[in-house]
Amino acid sequence: MAYRPFLINNVTVTFGAATLQSGRGFRDIYTNRSRNCPPNVGNFCEPSVVNPGKPLYSLFAQLKLVF
Repeated sequence: MAYRPFLINNVTVTFGAATLQSGRGFRDIYTNRSRNCPPNVGNFCEPSVVNPGKPLYSLFAQLKLVF
């Protein structure tokens, strides 16, 4: 979404949000066929860290000033 407070392109504010509902695919990226974690990401695969049921959120904003 973009907002131009003075109805000119000298000041533009852009902001938005995104969400990802990963499901089982996110867990499949970090495990092999027998659900074992690779050695280099072992700490990341703990159940408390990777929870496919929780959505991931991202917020962003940008202020552009052109003179």
